[in-house]
Amino acid sequence: MHPGGQPPKSKTGLIVGLSLGGVALLVGGFAILAWVAPGFLLDDEDNNADGANPGPTAEDTREAPPSYPADPEEGAQRFVEAINSGDADAASTVACEIYAESSAETAQELIDAGAQLEIESSERSDDGYVTFLYHGTDESGNIGRSHFFRQDDDTGGWCAVSMYVATRLDG
Repeated sequence: MHPGGQPPKSKTGLIVGLSLGGVALLVGGFAILAWVAPGFLLDDEDNNADGANPGPTAEDTREAPPSYPADPEEGAQRFVEAINSGDADAASTVACEIYAESSAETAQELIDAGAQLEIESSERSDDGYVTFLYHGTDESGNIGRSHFFRQDDDTGGWCAVSMYVATRLDG
């Protein structure tokens, strides 16, 4: 027997158990984070210790921004020439990037209808837009279109933001 009573109880088991539980939580948290965000440990900086090229990044491989015309008149002329020659893809290159898909659809509809267009007039507004009025013909007769251009903030070029259909009544 221990003089003065029972020997003190050892807390070694409790300390080992808590330590193992903490390690298990850390490993579990790391595993969950690695599963949710697989590249979280990678260095985002461009420096590479061994000097090797790390390969292309998503930023390197994205498409370059479109080459918009330097002035809206050039854009309108490019659009008319593309429609008249039956090239919907070329017609859609004057559209601002966000409108490219709908512009290609509109251009294809005009081409499918046999449209032949000319620039009738243009007007600059105080809010920075330039409106072009096109007139011409398609399989249904005389047609008119309004096309709005604005200057692109990123490239400084001019791009089309919308087109409206207007059937001409003056025959």
